[in-house]
Amino acid sequence: MKIEKLSGKKCYLTHLSGEYIPLFIRWMSDPEVTMGLNSTHQNIDRRAELDFMEFIKQNNWHYFVIVERETDNPIGAVMLFDVNQTNRTAEMGINIGEKSRWGKGFASEAIGLILEYGFGILNLHNICLKVFQFNKKAAKLYIKLGFKEMGVLREFRLANGKYYDFLMMDMLSKEYYERKYTPEAKHE
Repeated sequence: MKIEKLSGKKCYLTHLSGEYIPLFIRWMSDPEVTMGLNSTHQNIDRRAELDFMEFIKQNNWHYFVIVERETDNPIGAVMLFDVNQTNRTAEMGINIGEKSRWGKGFASEAIGLILEYGFGILNLHNICLKVFQFNKKAAKLYIKLGFKEMGVLREFRLANGKYYDFLMMDMLSKEYYERKYTPEAKHE
C-alpha cells in the first residue's frame, strides 16, 4: 500500500520528488544543518542528488519531505531506512533543513507521523536511530517521544577532523502503542 501523504496539524509528509532537489542541495551544503546529522557537510551537486533518489528507490527507503501546512513550504525530511521486513525493523532519520523552523515543534510532529507510518502501515516491530551524543536537544526530544537509550557507539563518526560518539536509541511497537502523544495521522 503506497501512502501519498501523511497529515498532522502543523505539517504533512509527502514523498520525495525531483522538485525538492534544489532545497536538499542547499540544506546538505550548510554545515550548521548537517552537523547534527548522521552524515557530514558536503558540497552536493544535482547529479549526486539524482543518484541519491535512485539509491532510495533501489533500496526501498521510505523517504518523506516535511511540508509546513500553513505555508505549504518544504522544511525538512524524515525517513525510515534499512527496512528489514523479515525482522520488522528499520532505522529512522530526520532533518529540519530550514533553520527558521528549528524549535517550533515540526520535528516532534514529523517523528510522530513517521512512527505511525512505520508501526501502523509497515507493521514494524522496532525502529531505532543514532544521534550524536553532543546533540542534547535531539536526544531529549527522542526520549520525550518514547525512545529508549540502547547504548553508545564510541568514536563512531569522524567529522571536522574529530571523532564523535553516537547514542543509539530505539522504540518497540508495543511501547509506541502504549503512548498517547501520537498525532492523528490521516493517510491520503
